[in-house]
Amino acid sequence: MLCGRVHYGVGDDSSACRDLVSVEQGAILKSSTQRAVRKTTQHTEPNGEETPTNTYNLLDQPWLPATGFDRETHDYGITGLFENATRLLSLDGDNDAQRFTLHRLLIAIITRAYGEDLDPNEWHRLYDEGPDDQLFDYLEEYRDRFDLLDPERPFFQVPGLTKPNDKGPDDLGRLLLDIPNDNQSTAYRRGVESISFAEAARCLVAVQAYDTSGNKPRMEGDNRETGGNINASGTGWCGAFEGILILGDSLWHTLMLNTVGVTGDEAYEISDDIPIWEQEIPDKVGGRDGYDSVKETFTIDDLHGPATLMTWQSRRILLAHDGEKVTGVRLTVGDRIRTCDAMGYETMCRFKEDQDKKVITPIKANEERGLWRDFPTFLNITDQTKINDAQDEKPAKGKCKSSKPPLIFRPKTIDWLKICGVEVPATIEGFGASYGPMAGVITAFTYNKISTRTSLLVDDSNDLRIRLNTTFSQMYRWVGSLRNLCDMIKASEGITPTESTPILAFTALNAKRAWSLCESEFDAWLASRPDAQTALDTVQELETACKDKLYWFGYGLYLSASSKALVGRIGKDGFVSAATAWNKYSYMLRKGTENQ
Repeated sequence: MLCGRVHYGVGDDSSACRDLVSVEQGAILKSSTQRAVRKTTQHTEPNGEETPTNTYNLLDQPWLPATGFDRETHDYGITGLFENATRLLSLDGDNDAQRFTLHRLLIAIITRAYGEDLDPNEWHRLYDEGPDDQLFDYLEEYRDRFDLLDPERPFFQVPGLTKPNDKGPDDLGRLLLDIPNDNQSTAYRRGVESISFAEAARCLVAVQAYDTSGNKPRMEGDNRETGGNINASGTGWCGAFEGILILGDSLWHTLMLNTVGVTGDEAYEISDDIPIWEQEIPDKVGGRDGYDSVKETFTIDDLHGPATLMTWQSRRILLAHDGEKVTGVRLTVGDRIRTCDAMGYETMCRFKEDQDKKVITPIKANEERGLWRDFPTFLNITDQTKINDAQDEKPAKGKCKSSKPPLIFRPKTIDWLKICGVEVPATIEGFGASYGPMAGVITAFTYNKISTRTSLLVDDSNDLRIRLNTTFSQMYRWVGSLRNLCDMIKASEGITPTESTPILAFTALNAKRAWSLCESEFDAWLASRPDAQTALDTVQELETACKDKLYWFGYGLYLSASSKALVGRIGKDGFVSAATAWNKYSYMLRKGTENQ
């Protein structure tokens, strides 16, 4: 639990809760949110100590951190969060993995609560007015399924999960995602003995989505003879793609901007799309006919729809607790999934056509490249037009650039906003895990964002996308030329481009700096474009600004070259010096081509 938070349970009617934002800031308090205060099951004795409890209902207990318009963070139960959603700025978490998955949990609730009623008209009404009794009645209908400690249906867990020979639970390292980024408060902590129920609930949602692959402990009743472990079953579902979240100007608007309604031509039956809390109790044991069926037995019918995928149980988990804290966890493999089938079901990621395998798969996060370089993939794309997938400025060793760029499918959430005709300021956020060998560890968790307006995203014309493709192709050529400049400067010092020399690090570092310069120009340009036509008319300004920045950046590298590089040397390709390298680079920028 983060320090300094105020905890609000369901129906908290305190003045602090009411005054999260002033009237001038547009706070909305609907009559449907002025609900009766419910008593929580955990109580305080006269001496101030909390008594142990065997229930922790996530509808009531404060476990979701959210920031108000006053920039202060408070914790809410699910019901309390929805009651205040129009007056909150954002939903937070202990790390970015939690932020994305907690949003998905709430979006799944909205998707299922309104179901077939959520057509464009109903969506607009909810977007403008906030949640109503239909959502709160839905939560009450499944109240018992949101109890983290329920003995029969614990939230996001299976009851009675035990290891063979009555072995105890594992330590909490299996529950805490090993996220290596700085400032991640739930990065792997060796030797942690206990965590609060609130933190455990947040970790539970995230680990179901992003858990690493690798062997997992075998549980009692599993019919496979594997010597105590179950073979790897892949990562959690969200680990297979870069998740896309569209931020609005309030938490409620954010949730609605990412909730896809119904049009009548969905790829799935809406009535079959049910989150885990509506499903029958999941199987506990493995085997071909159990929850751990092999990938070959998985069919597209198992996907059901967005709410199913947002609560996909990639692991079977049971928390161990002492009535006051969570002290351990039992975790094993869960529902497998085949990613190439998810197009049309998963709404919060982009998909790419695999021309070799003739399948469409989710696009994974690329820790080496910012999301902004993929901005054209969020613009209007038709089946007849193929987008220029962001290519590297130099192809991988032994590979050639494909002459047939893949077809990119943008998130279904953006297509839905186009149907609804939504034109508001928005920020596109990208979340993605990068895994190490055999996906056994998270090597990086990427976070990127693009600030824009939905009017650019929902525009019917392909003109801006096509024009930006040309601009990004130019940027790749210019950065490729800068890499050549770096190579030539080092070569003029007598350093050959082999893996045992500093040339690779020097070139790679300056290429990253060059992209950062372009990114700053792109962000400034995009933030001031109110619509697609204005953006189209001013793309040339973006190109000119980026080229100027790269010109002077390259000139600085030339001026800072060593005396050895300025003198130059004769190599296998003739005479080379910092001056000849600069002349070639500047000529390429002036011509806008990468002549060799």
